[in-house]
Amino acid sequence: MRVLARLAALFLAFKSYKASRDEDPAQRAHRRVTESRGRSRPPRTRSRVGSASLSRSSDRSSVTGPGEPVPPQRAGEPGPDTPLELEPEDWKATVKRSIREIKEDRVTLVAAGMAYYFFLAIFPAVIALVGVLGLVNASDATIGDIKSSIGSIMPGEAGNVLTEAIDNANGSSQQASLVATIVGIALALWSASAGFVHLQSGLNIAYDVPEDRKFVGKRLVAFALLVVTGLLGGVPSPFFTFGESAIFVAVGWVLTVGAVVVLFSIYYFVAPSRANPTWHWVSPGGLLGALLWIVASLGFKLYAGNSESYSETYGSIAGVVVLILWLYITSLSILIGGELNAELEHQASRRPMRPRPA
Repeated sequence: MRVLARLAALFLAFKSYKASRDEDPAQRAHRRVTESRGRSRPPRTRSRVGSASLSRSSDRSSVTGPGEPVPPQRAGEPGPDTPLELEPEDWKATVKRSIREIKEDRVTLVAAGMAYYFFLAIFPAVIALVGVLGLVNASDATIGDIKSSIGSIMPGEAGNVLTEAIDNANGSSQQASLVATIVGIALALWSASAGFVHLQSGLNIAYDVPEDRKFVGKRLVAFALLVVTGLLGGVPSPFFTFGESAIFVAVGWVLTVGAVVVLFSIYYFVAPSRANPTWHWVSPGGLLGALLWIVASLGFKLYAGNSESYSETYGSIAGVVVLILWLYITSLSILIGGELNAELEHQASRRPMRPRPA
């Protein structure tokens, strides 16, 4: 019950914070200057650092008030075309500002809210996956490969929760009629997409853009992200199940890193409610977020697998708690990568972001 109460408190805090972020950027900047702490601080303006960068930004003069977000970088526009053209001073300023923004945007709180929604969505996603595999008459070996892939990344207790859910869903789908299976898949996909709806909200906070997408637009993007996640998530799994050969393990890990980098980059390219940048400007955050996620997941897996504290403290729901913590690590990694991308774009331009049509 303590876990459920804590989740409910995080959910309410996340909703309240997200609502405060939906206000007009100029109003938010003014509020931050006059907030109740009693100390004055300047609006969140984005300055360029380094003489070379300053010369490039002369054509990118600000056309809006302070504190407003900047546009995505696009080919043919003034300023650097890729992050590699930024000066060392630019990167230093970007990293410093990213750390500050992580604190100011309360990324840890937003990640907790995202983890809550992902937790509610992950079991419907498993049901939908197993239902689709049943429709195409996938073999038990294929389902076993998926379970092995889950176990290779997720902490033991969390992996057990999902593999048991897969077994239960597989048994139910074999007994259900075709119509019932299709209806069940549709409902499961709808529920699973809720996690990616709130992924969009989290990245809108990281990029400092308002919630401009309508209900249908959010769901369509969420469905697309759900499908892409399922496809890219299964890329490395065959190489982990061919045996203990070092070559297959090495190839599996290379593909894992590559697939996660591409997946995170797609999140940053599609999820925020704004015009799309070029791929150059979402790749740095994709690389950072992927590396953070893989290292943190493996470290947490090692810790959880060699520690009895979760089982002793939470008993039969230890697997659920470990799963929630792993989803929190995942959400935090995604948001940190998004903050880096946003600050790189802020460093390269001073014009406001162009909102993307809903």
